[in-house]
Amino acid sequence: MQHLEHNPKTNEAFLRLDSPQSNIIITPPRLEDAFPSTVILNDSRIYPRMGFGGPDNPYTMERAYNWIGCPFRHIRKLNDDGTDEFLGDIGIERANWTKIPDLTERERLIAENKKLASGNPDIIWQLGYYLAPKYQGLGIMSSVIETVIRKWAVPHMAAHHIRATAFHESEGSIRVLEKNGFRLTKTVNNCIVIGGESRSLHVLEWHIA
Repeated sequence: MQHLEHNPKTNEAFLRLDSPQSNIIITPPRLEDAFPSTVILNDSRIYPRMGFGGPDNPYTMERAYNWIGCPFRHIRKLNDDGTDEFLGDIGIERANWTKIPDLTERERLIAENKKLASGNPDIIWQLGYYLAPKYQGLGIMSSVIETVIRKWAVPHMAAHHIRATAFHESEGSIRVLEKNGFRLTKTVNNCIVIGGESRSLHVLEWHIA
């Protein structure tokens, strides 16, 4: 397949970011990623922007093992000694509108989206991601999103419409999405409660050019 490379030692397939970040790759999940993912998602600099993780709703090893499953979603940095380091996760899946409080409306949207056959351009996809704090602000996630959309979602999933959400205070995430062509379409006020606090979400959407 176009854009796919393979690890010469393990034959694991992966997507590579373009230069100057060609030492960052996106691989299928590995079982050994479970522990570092719990470290990142329970970090106080990360979980407030995720809606889970932290002391009130910890991201456990069991949850991590249950999450592992989709192709080309784990972000890694290739080291000079041939090893690699787990940096974070990115996923694109059919939208499930989990942040819509009206359960009837949510189920209607999910059912309509689910019944569309694979490859249908009307499918609405959703994007989610996180990155280890020490690698934020380096342009990595912007490149990861661009790579996954251009090298996988469009050519292999026929993605035409992708949604993403960001908490209203997550200015960095909003900039990353806008840099990749996402546009703010609405803000849902006080739609989710985390740690006893109501939080608002921005909804951003991407459409194929």
